[in-house]
Amino acid sequence: MVRRSFDLPGQLLGIGWLGCLTYALIEAEQVGWSSLRTTVLLGAAAVLLLAFLAAEHRAAQPMLPLGLFRNRRFAACNGVLFTGAFGLLSSFLFLSLFLQQVQEYPPFQAGLRMLPLLLPAAAAAPLAGRLAARFGPALPMAVGQTATGTALLALTAVGADTPYTLWAFTLVPLGAGVGMTMTPTNAALMGSVPPEKAGIASATSMVSQQVGNVLGVAVIGAVVATGFSAALAERAAGLDLAPAITRQLVHDAVEGSLGTGSSDGGARGEAVDDSFTEGVHWGFAVSGAAYLTGAALTVTFVAERRRARPRREQLAVK
Repeated sequence: MVRRSFDLPGQLLGIGWLGCLTYALIEAEQVGWSSLRTTVLLGAAAVLLLAFLAAEHRAAQPMLPLGLFRNRRFAACNGVLFTGAFGLLSSFLFLSLFLQQVQEYPPFQAGLRMLPLLLPAAAAAPLAGRLAARFGPALPMAVGQTATGTALLALTAVGADTPYTLWAFTLVPLGAGVGMTMTPTNAALMGSVPPEKAGIASATSMVSQQVGNVLGVAVIGAVVATGFSAALAERAAGLDLAPAITRQLVHDAVEGSLGTGSSDGGARGEAVDDSFTEGVHWGFAVSGAAYLTGAALTVTFVAERRRARPRREQLAVK
């Protein structure tokens, strides 16, 4: 058994670029996208990412062997894991906040209302394995991601006052699609590399998912915050408030709300709820687009193409 050395430069540079990027995305809504802090953090993330790629290219035993990504199927499966994780955790987070903050369900009842999402995810995983064994992994991967992406886009039509019973059915394909995707994707990824590379391939898949989780929450959180503040500023202007009060209302709502408590009643409370719902719609749209991007990667790079039979063989069949 070959003992691998510890890739300290790769570890440090990887932590550095991802940390700078995540912090920049989280803080940009508060200090502004054009602020010096955001600009410096984004610039540092770009420089550290380039340094990370250069270090991994030169390393004798890199933490992330870039050569594996020359395999299109391996690269596509990592892309699918990234886009799935990017859209999954953030959509679950903001769906839970929508149930609690806007539709005002207590935490336990909100959790119960997530069951139409969670139970189909568990039930679909064994079915995905059987479909992958019979038709190949690309079929359940593409079907699952398309179902989840379409369901997330459908959730953008749910209003702040839409009764739960009218949109609960949308959660079923959302969860089932997640369950259909993950197992076949990992199987396709592991099957695309030689056995001696299985360990590093598995680790790479985990990194793709973790990076997707981190960036998904940061990016989609910023998208929701931007949509929320823009919608609330527009609605607050219609309440005939003084400009200073309008700015304070938007600031307080965005600072204290991205979901942690229910809004006050009255016209202001209604404006906050409707605006937060609009921001969540922006987040669902981005999450849905991420899943549909993964479905496109699957169809393009993971699905196995059937080779056309030679003409003489076709004539023999006729």
